[in-house]
Amino acid sequence: RLVSFDGRTAVLATGAIAAPQVSQTDPTTPVGVQPETQQASNELDEIVVTGTRARGQTVLTSSSAVTVATREDLDRKAPRSTAQALELIPGVFVEGSGGEVSNNFSVRGLAGGGQQFVQLQEDGLPVFYINALSDTILKQEVSIDRLEAVRSGSSGILTVNGAGATVNFITRKPDFDKSGGTFQLTTSSFGTARVDAFMTKPIAENTAISIGGFYRKDDG
Repeated sequence: RLVSFDGRTAVLATGAIAAPQVSQTDPTTPVGVQPETQQASNELDEIVVTGTRARGQTVLTSSSAVTVATREDLDRKAPRSTAQALELIPGVFVEGSGGEVSNNFSVRGLAGGGQQFVQLQEDGLPVFYINALSDTILKQEVSIDRLEAVRSGSSGILTVNGAGATVNFITRKPDFDKSGGTFQLTTSSFGTARVDAFMTKPIAENTAISIGGFYRKDDG
């Protein structure tokens, strides 16, 4: 199952990280007969790596530290800001005292302050080219499918301001088979109200549309 974005249209390449699944042999199966589950044992489970220079390179042979946070991980974290979502990445220091935007985050071992040496991307494209305001442009919403992060290693040569880490937010893609969506309401005790929505619908053969976003209101 290919879960990374298309390498032909993205800045970052992909590589395999998962080991083949080991199937269990049914003791009732006659000798010499291969169950269907064993035929798929040599297939990769999934491909999720962002930020490798070599095609087919695995996490075990890479000097980079790779982190993948799925939509389920983000839902459990329930970040109020993009900076809080970065707390899912080991080795990234986050100072979320600025509220929803304009927070400080940096990578362990490098100079901190602002947003130095950390590049935020959306589907492989940098959202901003200097070490400021990137979390103001790229915000957390239900249209985000997952984040893929690579620290050090090849990160610094694949994007600008990414010597410490590259964090690639992958957006949800349209569903070509059925209509569906997500609706989310967020409130708080200090007067915040926010509505998130995402919708996808097939409109023709091999063609589908999706739309998503949020509306928020508070006193600040």
